Amino acid sequence: MVDIIYRRAGGTKRVIAFVIDLVLLNELQLILYTIGAKIGFFWLFVSYFSSMEGLGGTTVGKWALGIEVVDERGNVPGFWKALLRAILFPLFILTAHPLHETLSKTYTVER
Repeated sequence: MVDIIYRRAGGTKRVIAFVIDLVLLNELQLILYTIGAKIGFFWLFVSYFSSMEGLGGTTVGKWALGIEVVDERGNVPGFWKALLRAILFPLFILTAHPLHETLSKTYTVER
């Protein structure tokens, strides 16, 4: 077994990546609304983050900043961990260490 050491992504990169993703999600919601599909922003948010991070380990914003999400073994976290992470994300603002990462056993790291 080989241990891989990752460098945790800094707060600035995480915030910028999140802003990029929010802009993208806002535009997507506007397009969906224009064609008559009415989906709440929370469900769009959870769907986007759980599928992108769960299947590929990154979102558009994270990809642009060179960061990704991994599980405790360094693998793409998978849909269920990413879903838990996305649902728990609002707890991020309540703690110095991202609680959504602690509870889902995922980490945002430099690529």
